[in-house]
Amino acid sequence: MHLLEKILPIQSPSYQEEQMIQFIKAHCRALGCKVWVNKGNVYITKGKASRYPCMVAHTDTVFDFIPQEHLQVYYYEDKVFGVDTRTSTLTGLGMDDKIGIWIALKMLEEQDHLKCFFPHAEEVGAHGSAKAAMSFFRDVAYCIQCDRMGNSDLVTEIYGTKICSDQFLNDIGGLMGKFGYKPSTGALTDVYQLVINGINKSCINTSTGYYNPHQMDEYIEARDIFNTLDFIRSILALLGDKTYDLPRSYSKHAPYATRSYYTPAYSKPVQAKQDNNTWEVYDCCSGCGHYTVIVEDYFTLCQACYDQYYADLFFTYERKSRQNLEESSTREL
Repeated sequence: MHLLEKILPIQSPSYQEEQMIQFIKAHCRALGCKVWVNKGNVYITKGKASRYPCMVAHTDTVFDFIPQEHLQVYYYEDKVFGVDTRTSTLTGLGMDDKIGIWIALKMLEEQDHLKCFFPHAEEVGAHGSAKAAMSFFRDVAYCIQCDRMGNSDLVTEIYGTKICSDQFLNDIGGLMGKFGYKPSTGALTDVYQLVINGINKSCINTSTGYYNPHQMDEYIEARDIFNTLDFIRSILALLGDKTYDLPRSYSKHAPYATRSYYTPAYSKPVQAKQDNNTWEVYDCCSGCGHYTVIVEDYFTLCQACYDQYYADLFFTYERKSRQNLEESSTREL
């Protein structure tokens, strides 16, 4: 847990990820890895090989900065969560995707030959992976991302696009049963964007042991994150650098009615924070039901519903905080 204890307090909102990027760079250089940063994305290569497995984890979180001295990581029984000591209320640590970063770095420590891709700005629409340097993936055998809540999902299809070959699934089927994983469909994340970019290698996204992502009461279950760690370790030991191509028929864009990301044929360009090379995402908002631009992918919310959701969430926690304070004062009296 020593490495994880270093990662969890690092704050890295989207497009403000420099602290996390610097930590990753320093850790990987200490392991003797080649480190390359381009357009905010971090590319790591360890060892010399003709083919490499590749781990993927994004560097940003959805939470804004709070004063570092007031961000406290708490460990209670098998759970880990964050507390804002100014108000004694729960706060998010960004387990999505700090647990994925931890697993990727642990694999770098253990493996002789491995590549890692740490894209930025996933939480605002996979902006980093949309601009990935695809030449980095020419000698990649397959990609594993750990960016899914829960403890049992192995995402093989996203928005109607298969991101993993049947052969890959067949080969790890025994491990999936052993560690309690099953095939699942998923939402936007970096490996999906890599498939859309044309990586043509099998990719998966696994549950990682965090719960209530993007919410102030998010937490991790220690037994689940270590189960994921052992699962990934076992996959790398079993498959090594065996290549699993993704059949071209698998990597077609999802139908527009379902959703399509970063595809000029289906989307309109908008102004991004740093440049204009991003695209709007349209879908039916789960809050109001309108077909409009989506800003929050986990819950499929438009901007208005997103703002209302988090306003209600903060109101709830503020009310609970006042109640706890009043109860504490009453007990003291």
